[in-house]
This record gives sequence, C-alpha cells and structure tokens, in this order.
Amino acid sequence: MNTVLLLIILLAAGKWLLPTIYDEVARGRSEETFLLTTLVIVLIAVWLTHSFHLSMALGGLVTGMMLGEGWYQFQIQSDIRPFRVILLGLFFVTIGLNLDLALLLEYYSRIIAFTIGFIVIKTLVVSFLVKTLGFSSKDSLEVGTNLAQAGEFGLALMALALRNGIVPPDQASFFTIIATFSMIASPVLIRRASDISRRFLNNNTQNSKALPVRRHVKITLLSEGSPALVQPSQNFLRRTTSSMTISTT
Repeated sequence: MNTVLLLIILLAAGKWLLPTIYDEVARGRSEETFLLTTLVIVLIAVWLTHSFHLSMALGGLVTGMMLGEGWYQFQIQSDIRPFRVILLGLFFVTIGLNLDLALLLEYYSRIIAFTIGFIVIKTLVVSFLVKTLGFSSKDSLEVGTNLAQAGEFGLALMALALRNGIVPPDQASFFTIIATFSMIASPVLIRRASDISRRFLNNNTQNSKALPVRRHVKITLLSEGSPALVQPSQNFLRRTTSSMTISTT
C-alpha cells in the first residue's frame, strides 16, 4: 500500500508540479540554478522513498521517469552527465571489491557455461518480445543480441539482496561474476549483432523491408558546455552560437 501511495504522489508531482517549477527556473536563465533544482528534486524523492521504508534506488528510478517526461529532459541529461559517469565508475568499483576471485578460479568453467546460457536465454526472450511487436526476425534478433548483457540495476539489486541477507555471499558473488562477464562480452555482441542475425537466419532478409525515412534533426550549440536540445517554446538558455538542420535519408 505504501508503494502504491508513493508512486501516485511522485507521478502526480512529476506531471503537474515539476513543469511549473522548471518553467520558473528556466526564466532565470541560470544553468547552476537549473542543475541545483534537479539535484534537490532527486534528493527529495529519495528521502520520500526512505521515509516510506522503501528502497532509495526505487526513488531514483521513479524520479528519472518523472524527469524524463518533461520538456527539459535533454537539458537535464546534459547537466547530470558528469555525475552519471563518476557515480557509475564508483558503483563498478564497489562491485569489483565484492567479487571473490577465488570463486572465479575454482569454478571458472561453470561460470563461463552459465554466462553463455544467460546470454543465449536473454537474447531469445528479448527477440521474442520484439518479434511480438511486429518487427522482422532479423531486427528482433539484432535487438536481442544488443540487449543480451546483464544490466547495472540487476547488480544493484544483487548488492541490496546481499546486504539484507536474502542471498548468501558466495551465491551473490557467483551471479555478480556472471553478470560482469556478460557485460565484458557485450561490446563484441553489439559489434557483431548484424552478422549474428544474418548467420542464424541463413541470410534470409527478404521479408525485412526498410522504408526510407527522412529525418530532420535540429542541433543547437550552446556557447558554454556541450550540445543540448532545448524545447523550442521555452526561453531557457538562449545563448546560442549556431544551429543547423541535418537531413538524413
């Protein structure tokens, strides 16, 4: 019941309260105020989830969903990129510190077998789900191959389960090693996804017809910072040096 009530509160705030707050902040045309507003919103959401005796990671996830629905999502992504890189690096450092290398040396053959099995099963499941949405078999298999690795959120859940004594330390380390190995293999899988789909489908791609799509992408370059996309109807950050429209076919 607490979870449902919290989700209703946060989603309602994201739909009706946050747009008004960001509109007021945008009128000030201050990047620092915009960034501080985003950080305060995240901290408040995390504090609410903790006060409801729920995981703070859940608060961060719901906050990301709220901020991603607004007009300023691209500006927010641009502002928090340095924090994301630093915190993601620290997260993987903590994961590496909790790995049991003796377990890896003792059960390396079993770990490799489980890693391959995990990649194959997840590829098939994702491919099936994409196929049910009406995409071709080639595209479905490519998407499944690109998403075959374990996610960072799964590692966060495993660390939380280990902290609360739900999973024994040796099993948590075993599954974490498998997830890490799948992430190590992901660059090769992503690079060879198209070749893998063609090989397993016997080069039968005649049923996959790609319609020509003409896209117009407007890139606005700010005088300070990296390129960011800003809602055209807003007056936020008008210090632009140049803009260009790229037409791709």
